[in-house]
Amino acid sequence: MTSNSPWVRPFTSATLGLTWAVTSLLAATEPEPSPAGGWAQSGLRVGISETRHVRHSEAFADWQLPWSFSLGRGFNFHSYVSGALGWMGDDYDDTVIGSLGPAFRFTYQGLPLALVGGSAPTFLGRNHLGERNLGCAFQFTSHVGVALQLARRVELGYRLQHISNAGLGDDNPGLNSHAVSLAWRF
Repeated sequence: MTSNSPWVRPFTSATLGLTWAVTSLLAATEPEPSPAGGWAQSGLRVGISETRHVRHSEAFADWQLPWSFSLGRGFNFHSYVSGALGWMGDDYDDTVIGSLGPAFRFTYQGLPLALVGGSAPTFLGRNHLGERNLGCAFQFTSHVGVALQLARRVELGYRLQHISNAGLGDDNPGLNSHAVSLAWRF
């Protein structure tokens, strides 16, 4: 891999995140259930767009909200505030990306798989990537996906996400991407 390879930043972020997660797992003690109003998880996420060759990597953290409840028959709903800060770019340009907004997860008692989703206001350091005009620096990121608990505190996730300015800018091409994450659950 050369230093100007488009995969250097995402690969480096994923490698550092995996190293952090494995080290943390080896040093872990038994976790206590995450209380409402406490940190729920943090981790790293990397992704690539479906058609525009835009890549992104970001660190994220979720804060549990008090609106978590049983839906009956073993199904549970959990709500969070999710924040992320990272990088997004293509072969020509890159920018800082940050988001903060509500997220949720549905779980079933005893099943290590969760359905996750959310939508968050998102800010870009700039709205042009090469010849791509994303319309404006203010965007919205919506996502839906799954999370698989690999170990007591380690979770692997996949999500399909859409970034768009919802018509606030003159241009609104939107950007769909696939992302994988590795998270440490508190």
